[in-house]
Amino acid sequence: LETETPDEVFDTFFRNRNPGRQRQATSSLESALTMEKLAGAYGKLNRADDALRCYTYALRVFGEHHGDESLKVAEVLKRIGTVYQDGHDYKRCVRALQRALHIRDMYEEADAVPTYSDALVFV
Repeated sequence: LETETPDEVFDTFFRNRNPGRQRQATSSLESALTMEKLAGAYGKLNRADDALRCYTYALRVFGEHHGDESLKVAEVLKRIGTVYQDGHDYKRCVRALQRALHIRDMYEEADAVPTYSDALVFV
C-alpha cells in the first residue's frame, strides 16, 4: 500500500481537487471522516492552522448531514477546542468546548445518552 503524507491528502481535497480522488470519496461524509483523521495528524505535527481547516470542513459536513446539534458535531467541536487549547487560544477553546457540552447536555436531558461523566475535561 502506498501511504500518503498529510500534505498530499490535504492537497488532494483542498488545493488540487483531483477528480480521480473525488470519485473515490463516494460521499461527503467519507470526505469529512478523512478530514477529521487528517486534522488529528496535523495536530500531532503541531500544525494547528491545517488541523483547524480540516476540522472546520468536517464540522460543516457533519452538521449538514447529522444536524448542527448532533453528537458527531459535539465530538468535532471538542477536538477543535483541544487545538485551540494547545495553541493557548483559551477564549476560542472555551467557546468550542461550551458548544460541545451544550449539545451533550441536550442528549443527557433527553436520556439519549446514559451518562457522560467524562464530558469535556478542561486541562
